[in-house]
Amino acid sequence: MAKSLRSKRKRKMRAEKRERYGKKELERLKTMLEKAKSGEDTDVKFVTVESLKSDARDAIEVEEKDDKTNVAEFSGDKDLEPMEVVGEKKKGQKGRFPIWYSNHKIKKMKKRDMKNKMKKIKKAKQQKQKARRRH
Repeated sequence: MAKSLRSKRKRKMRAEKRERYGKKELERLKTMLEKAKSGEDTDVKFVTVESLKSDARDAIEVEEKDDKTNVAEFSGDKDLEPMEVVGEKKKGQKGRFPIWYSNHKIKKMKKRDMKNKMKKIKKAKQQKQKARRRH
């Protein structure tokens, strides 16, 4: 661990901050708990562990029942169909990049594709010129 004056000072200030904000956070949590118990605040609900477990079991049962119907619903929607990435260009059938690609990656791929396209055009021109010279 660093032992410079600067790092010691930073550690000291962080400790003070933790104390100060810890007190504020504790007060805030206590008021939230009081509001939840009294029913004042509609955003916060007082929930027990048992109720969470039972809700989770119910959700799993419902999910198992609806698995077949969910697949049928999604198959009708064109946007939610799984995208098949085809070939080196990594585009789908409609010529779009997948949703999960970042803008930076899409730009990079387009730039690479353009570079390859220009290379092919240049190569084709050179071959034509060679063919003309031979005749």
